[in-house]
Amino acid sequence: MKTKPRGAGTLACRVETHLGPCFAGTTSDAQDRRSRDVPSQSRDRKGAVARKGTTSALLALAFLISAPAFCRAQDRMAEALRKGIVEEDANHNLDAAIQSYQSVLAQYGEDRKSAATALFRIAECYRKQGKTREAIAAYSRVVRDFADQTKLADQSRNQLSKTYKIPQQPAAGPVDAATAEARRRYRALLEEEIQEFQHNVDFVQQQYRLGAISVLDTYDVQADLARLKSRLAAFDAGLIPPAPPCARTPAALAACAQYRALLQAEIDYATKDLDAEQQKYKLGLDPFQYVVDAERKLADAKLAMAALDGGLAQPPAAAPARQAQ
Repeated sequence: MKTKPRGAGTLACRVETHLGPCFAGTTSDAQDRRSRDVPSQSRDRKGAVARKGTTSALLALAFLISAPAFCRAQDRMAEALRKGIVEEDANHNLDAAIQSYQSVLAQYGEDRKSAATALFRIAECYRKQGKTREAIAAYSRVVRDFADQTKLADQSRNQLSKTYKIPQQPAAGPVDAATAEARRRYRALLEEEIQEFQHNVDFVQQQYRLGAISVLDTYDVQADLARLKSRLAAFDAGLIPPAPPCARTPAALAACAQYRALLQAEIDYATKDLDAEQQKYKLGLDPFQYVVDAERKLADAKLAMAALDGGLAQPPAAAPARQAQ
């Protein structure tokens, strides 16, 4: 007499629980015969139930297919957070700890608790290193961007008040996930533009050393870089105030939608303009300054869009650059 493999019944129950009976295996011949004997109305009713079960099973299957990737991301974040804590508390390697915590921030998605914890630990590492500016910026980000994580926000607020003598501000209202994500993108965009303009500064300084341009031609690009860095510092310090919400009247909502559409059109045209200027520069038709001007226009448009999505006051546009002679 053949016996059923140990655990087979349990596995079948689990499959049926998660995916519905249609994925748990075939029915027995006796069940098939009974189904053929039921009246037509009963079969229709059972058919509808079966179709509903199939739909639910397919949805469950889609969830189970995507769940491993989500779990892997969660595991990577937990491992990076654990590694950072070990580096900070056991090995006292604060630079390595900061690097691990920053990797959590780079991939946190919607796991705001892990992101807030990583950011708070970064602030603590900077405090231990005596890096006052960086610590204040990180604590301020916890207070501003993760106000819903009340314990960490309160601890950050206390550090700002007691350690750095920054007046304690009342707790801000919770920021919804979409706004928080938009503000994260705003900051990431600032960092990206800073890197881009740092490359521009390096290039024009090299051209100056080669005697291809005068020192006066390097000032505009250096001013652009300083402007972006100051904007990032202002954001981290909480100096960029939230923008007033759009009025809920139909006319105001239509105007807000039009403003966003125009910003997107500006980004699209500025992108095309930058591509054209880069081609002209490569062909020797335009000076590099024209490329920088196009990059500045595109950066301003992107930052304006990111500020709009993040509910932040619009930054002032850069002054028009001098035309190259």
